[in-house]
Amino acid sequence: MQLIRDLKNALDVIASREEHYLPSPKETPKRASIALILRVRPDPAHPPPADYDPNSIHSYEELFAQEWVTHGTPELLFIKRAARKGDRWTSHVACPGGQRDSEDESDRAAAERETWEEVGIDLKKENALFVGGVDQRLVTTSWGQVVLMVLCPYVYILPTPSAPTLNLQPTEVASAHWAPLTNLLSPSARTSEHVDVSSRLAGKYGPAAQSFFRLTLGKMQFCAVRLSPTDSSYSTPPPPEGVPLLLWGITLGVVTDLLDLLPSEKRSAELWMFPTFGALDVKLILWLFTWNARRKAQGELNPSAVSEKAGYVLPSCSPLKDPSPPSSSLSSTSPILRQALGGAEGWKQMDLGCTRAPAGWDADHIVYRSARDMNWVGRSLKGYYAKVRWAVAVAMMVRAGALGWVGWKGWKYVQARKMLTM
Repeated sequence: MQLIRDLKNALDVIASREEHYLPSPKETPKRASIALILRVRPDPAHPPPADYDPNSIHSYEELFAQEWVTHGTPELLFIKRAARKGDRWTSHVACPGGQRDSEDESDRAAAERETWEEVGIDLKKENALFVGGVDQRLVTTSWGQVVLMVLCPYVYILPTPSAPTLNLQPTEVASAHWAPLTNLLSPSARTSEHVDVSSRLAGKYGPAAQSFFRLTLGKMQFCAVRLSPTDSSYSTPPPPEGVPLLLWGITLGVVTDLLDLLPSEKRSAELWMFPTFGALDVKLILWLFTWNARRKAQGELNPSAVSEKAGYVLPSCSPLKDPSPPSSSLSSTSPILRQALGGAEGWKQMDLGCTRAPAGWDADHIVYRSARDMNWVGRSLKGYYAKVRWAVAVAMMVRAGALGWVGWKGWKYVQARKMLTM
């Protein structure tokens, strides 16, 4: 029930924000859109009433007012893209979506068209409830140096108690999966994906550089989530049992920014791990070079930064004489929020026009509302990758110096042996 209330509050934040349009760079006009499609799986102990009609639900507020929804489990739809040679995102786990075409009226229209084509869900229907957009962002490669496109994510929620029948496009989608938000928020589901990024650098630096990077840097390690789906559909034979379904990359970044609106013991963004390399020497130099970039990014997540850069919006808040919120409210609030509010006096410090919550109003109604954009991952990686390029260059010079020193010592040794044999 708590997660459902938190999700409702997060959707309130998304719905109340104006869409932040990000113009395409002149050299890269390509745009793509994705649909973050939510549903609520009913608890068998609290099924929907026999006369429940999803067509009678016209907004997500009406949906969350349903008794069966308050006891349900929220889930998010993911697809695994089909394996295609030459496709940058071949076999990746993603959200339904794709490139915007000339006939699409808007970025949102592109998300809806692509979703229908890929999985057969008609988001234009009245019973597919549109919530709002997560901030648009640049998708880059070559460690942030090459812009590929502008990505536009949109959030929807389905009012149907059962998962919709999916019609997967085999040339685009290998499988589709409903993953619970509890799975996405679980620290135990966090892992890493090891990726050979040398092919992505070939376009910027050429084939020779690709071979060089493959031999010297090895694979990069990216933050990932091991998905545990409740429902899966396949257009191709399922993979062997035990093969993990990993969410990582740009899609995990978008999902992280969405889930960071949900209060929890450990915020979604705090579970994020910055990319690194497998080679220990490169990893160490990268860790040193990116220290300030990582601290700056993490500084946006600490309690003091939350209180300075963001607000906890108190709907229907009215001034009262008693400045102390009920102790039960603070005890049920996440540790970050309790610290950010600064205890009882925190209600005053937030300068929200009231000194305590109205009677019967507890901390479950407190909504995290970001005063900055909802693209923490994108902003953090931009500064981080700028340092990655320097770190890799220094690591290569250190290696070259070490190799030169070993060669020189070897030459000296050979010369010494020659002198002894003369």
